[in-house]
Amino acid sequence: MCRNFSVFGLAALVLLTIFLGIPLYHPSFLLERPRFSAFALVTLLAFAVLILWSVLRLWKIYRNLSQGNPLSHHKGYLHILSLQTIVLALFVLFLLPFSDKLVEWDENDQITQSLTTVEEPLPYVPLAEMGISPDWVQTPYDPITMGNENSDSNYIRSRTNFLAPITFHISQTAYHTDPNLPAVATSMTSYYGEMSNSFLAKIVGMDLANLYASTPGISGYKMEKKPLSLSGFSQAYYGDLLGNAQLLLLRQENRVLIVHYAGDASLKDHVEDFAKLFTQSYTPL
Repeated sequence: MCRNFSVFGLAALVLLTIFLGIPLYHPSFLLERPRFSAFALVTLLAFAVLILWSVLRLWKIYRNLSQGNPLSHHKGYLHILSLQTIVLALFVLFLLPFSDKLVEWDENDQITQSLTTVEEPLPYVPLAEMGISPDWVQTPYDPITMGNENSDSNYIRSRTNFLAPITFHISQTAYHTDPNLPAVATSMTSYYGEMSNSFLAKIVGMDLANLYASTPGISGYKMEKKPLSLSGFSQAYYGDLLGNAQLLLLRQENRVLIVHYAGDASLKDHVEDFAKLFTQSYTPL
């Protein structure tokens, strides 16, 4: 029993370590699932403490038996097994369904609207200002229903929580008017976030920049970052991706903007336009 519970304890500590490592590898997950993250952390900590307590109690019983002391079933391993059984039953019957509810509450924090219906100031540069050809139009386009509630690819998503009071995800896409040509011409995805502190803005910005720069099917690909000289910004760089895709990251203390663009224009020619977005204040949807 000591050996078995020691294995369970080690497994619990490994799971706890992996979860605590999530902010290092994918910190944006904490912004998307703050309630679930806090719940999972508390649950894993409680589980680790319970297992550790059981292991210590069992080793104490083992030492008493090895010294010839009698084992009391009223205060010995039966209490430990009963406690373990109760905890596992509660975990299956209550905690797991409750975690699904927390995920649902986290998802309800996100509001999605069509980009053309929002009149408030938004932290993005319209795709038309990037220089779209007259043959391309930025209108709702829904040739095939893909099962997503946002069939219009020109939309804005807003989320707010205690870690990030304001976040925006803005998608813009222009389509060709000639049906004989490929449908998607140019697109731009903008992420803007006001975090609770500058450190969180830095690691989330790096996480999302690496996510936008990743190329499926090509292992070992690394984006070449080119620093930009921009006064008043804590971090600013530009990156060329494969094809005609580009990436821009601007951070001013706890405010961060990441732009992923695929088109004929150059993000470097519009850096000042994106920098001006930081002079405006924004409110979540």
